[in-house]
Amino acid sequence: VALGLSFAIFFTKPLLFILSEAFILLSLFFAWQVYQDLIQPLKLLMTGVEAIHDRDFNVKFLKTGKYEMDQLIEVYNQMIDQLRTERTQQQEQHYFLQKLVATSPTGILMLDFDQHITDLNPKAEEIVGMPARQLLQLSLTESSHPILQALSRLKTGEARTFNFNGVALF
Repeated sequence: VALGLSFAIFFTKPLLFILSEAFILLSLFFAWQVYQDLIQPLKLLMTGVEAIHDRDFNVKFLKTGKYEMDQLIEVYNQMIDQLRTERTQQQEQHYFLQKLVATSPTGILMLDFDQHITDLNPKAEEIVGMPARQLLQLSLTESSHPILQALSRLKTGEARTFNFNGVALF
């Protein structure tokens, strides 16, 4: 509208035309600034979402000097710090558990919900008498090995002693 009106006065009042064109350019500049102020938080949020999606908890944002944006950045940075700390603790616990299972004098088999062997320790290999590469992803119900068949008949939480070749296995 402003552009149409300024063109209408182009021939009659050239000074007013120049002022109206300057006003239009100034309006476009302010519109662009407002647009940038609205889009910048969205871009920042999308960058943060992508970092979380990629499990990259090292991305932190610097404050911009705008109050609302700085609050958002502060909350994001606190959340990332907390996620990084929890992830580190989880990895440490997992590593400790792996070492504990590997050095246990008891045979340990880990199963998925379909009773496929997903992990085992060296003692379990020794008891069953099969290498880990043969046991991994093997289903207890499909195995012909007597120990694995006996284990497949156990209900969740049930404990029983098995005797194989004169040796008591728990």
